Amino acid sequence: MKDDPDLSSLEAQLAATDDPTARTELLIRLASAWALQDAQRAFQFAQQAVHTARSSGYVLGEASGFFEMGWASYNLGEYAQALESFQQALLLYQELRDPKGTADSLRGLGIVHDLLGTTKKLWDILWKTSRFIRVWRI
Repeated sequence: MKDDPDLSSLEAQLAATDDPTARTELLIRLASAWALQDAQRAFQFAQQAVHTARSSGYVLGEASGFFEMGWASYNLGEYAQALESFQQALLLYQELRDPKGTADSLRGLGIVHDLLGTTKKLWDILWKTSRFIRVWRI
């Protein structure tokens, strides 16, 4: 994966841009690309994405960064961190009224809660989220 031309291209683009939104998007793409190969590296890219997005007020980028942090944490076996990251992503996606991001975050939460045997907590989250979705009238 280290010699992957797509990753090299993304890293070159990241080095060449100062635009916070573009940097955030590239960091998210790098986190996603590294997720299964090097989860620690994926986590670092996602963490940088959250920081960059938050510093520039790019809420969707912050949500996506937390989402990628959730998967990287899951792949590292850091389940408490994964739950926290997916929960942060969920709250931001709900704030943005983003149904796909909300659903994806719930899926991540569901997978981790199922693994941990804490599905009761998941049902509580689903119940609270269903109220948001009804208000959105999707």
